Amino acid sequence: MYRMRIRKTEYKISLCGIRMKIAVVADLHNSEWHDTIKIIKESRPDIIVCPGDTFGSLAGQERPAKGLTGRYIAESNGNQAGLAFLCAAMKIAPVFCSVGNHEVRVSDNNLKRIADTGAVLLDNSYTILQGGVILGGLSSGGAHGLISTGNPPDTVWIERFGRLGGPKILLCHHPEYWEKYIAGQGIDLTIAGHAHGGQWRIFGRGLLAPGQGFFPKYTSGVHEMSGSVLVVSRGLGNVRGIPRINNPPEVVIIDTE
Repeated sequence: MYRMRIRKTEYKISLCGIRMKIAVVADLHNSEWHDTIKIIKESRPDIIVCPGDTFGSLAGQERPAKGLTGRYIAESNGNQAGLAFLCAAMKIAPVFCSVGNHEVRVSDNNLKRIADTGAVLLDNSYTILQGGVILGGLSSGGAHGLISTGNPPDTVWIERFGRLGGPKILLCHHPEYWEKYIAGQGIDLTIAGHAHGGQWRIFGRGLLAPGQGFFPKYTSGVHEMSGSVLVVSRGLGNVRGIPRINNPPEVVIIDTE
């Protein structure tokens, strides 16, 4: 199968005068990762973040099958590529993940498997990094359609996170959540994926994205609103049966200052 070359995209973002280098690996979808690791290693980040869909599913066989397809159940008991990526990434820098729409209903077994790699899964939770930066992970509401955004995220948790004192970074799989739920909540930087760059890019715009429909607003790049910044990665994975066109996969490197 033809593989598009992964590119590195770099952004400089203001973060309360705090200098930090962040490698963003979005939408790995339990796929091949060796070229990704090479880019990360060469970039020498302080932390590595995965804003959702590192895996195909995390539901676990022990979970009730209601609302889960056979593919999701089977994938949740595999995940070898995603776990191997986390192990390799941990040898470079601390790794933090949030829950994407493919990963809702995290089983206890998969939670343990992720913890065993040394990576930290932020499931509507946060941690405090060196220098006092607060890093949170907002879990997906479970969108599964081109137009439908599914259930909303935990808005009470967003408000509580926004009230914490200090510079804040939020991993949020869905970029479409930012304008509606996050901007204006006191969160300095939100890092997202999910849109796969719009899958087909025409005249610099993505054609379609789940939860946003055709010609979506948030598929890549840097966006600002109400003192908040959103960085959207085009990610690494493909949507099954729909190739990426004019849209190479990417690893995003964010330099804050």
